[in-house]
Amino acid sequence: MGKGRGVAGVFAVMAGVGLGFTLMAGGASEAEMPWEVMSDWRYYNNTGWQALQRGKLERAEQAFRIAIKRMKPYEATQPVFLARSYTDLARVLDRKGRFEDAAPLARWALAVREKVPGKNMESLCESLELFSKIEVERGRLGEVEPLLKRVVAIREQMLGAGHRDLIPSLEALADVYSRLNRLGEAEPIYRRALALREATQAESVRLAEEQERRAAMLNLMIATDGSSGIATITNRGNLVQKLEGQAHSLREASAESLGAAATNEGYSRMLRRSGRVEEADDYQAKAKGLRDAVETKAAKLRAAPAR
Repeated sequence: MGKGRGVAGVFAVMAGVGLGFTLMAGGASEAEMPWEVMSDWRYYNNTGWQALQRGKLERAEQAFRIAIKRMKPYEATQPVFLARSYTDLARVLDRKGRFEDAAPLARWALAVREKVPGKNMESLCESLELFSKIEVERGRLGEVEPLLKRVVAIREQMLGAGHRDLIPSLEALADVYSRLNRLGEAEPIYRRALALREATQAESVRLAEEQERRAAMLNLMIATDGSSGIATITNRGNLVQKLEGQAHSLREASAESLGAAATNEGYSRMLRRSGRVEEADDYQAKAKGLRDAVETKAAKLRAAPAR
């Protein structure tokens, strides 16, 4: 499965943290727990996310576990907060290859988000996608299909059938069908994902450039504004990381990216299984061309003199 999820990807998850502060189950209110519990939970969960963004998985796991420990006594009235931290910890464990440990956490969080009145559909999609990814890693492909079909249906309803944020879910579903040898069902979904990449490329790149410009401006402010306090600098730094992450996801949604190369490779494997060797070779060659082009561009950027 692809790593990117478009603008509604990893950094949209962080919006779910903010949502969790006010969205309670069973009519419970934040006042039912000591304020310091909520303060601690916010601190450790945000610390975990910052570590996760930086690839510091051990630090992230530690922080999310502390957040869970602080909120666990209030599970009955505040399950949404635990669902947030369980999801985050499951994501870390998944990245560490600890799929058996990640699965029950992701499953529990999904069950909670299914039951929340007025549930946040983006958070629900997040749980469906993460649990699907973990189940694929565990080899439980048959259970993944209905989960991913739900994600596609929800995103189509929320965003429309032609939105770039459908691409990762479509590719994941096509990959599952291909691995289940349901090739007739996989092919049209692969083609739809590739067509969406082509159709949304210009807009994806434009938005990526816009986010990159905003990140560069904030970086300049951090470097030159000596009057700002540590909290302001930290907040700006976090926003820079968020903007850069969104830009990366947008570029990966384009037709000229490593994500597109992976899609072409998946489609090539499916065609080869179907006995359509010449077509498979064509898509494999296209994937190689994309990877080479991306690497050439990256090499030029590395070699460019610093400004």
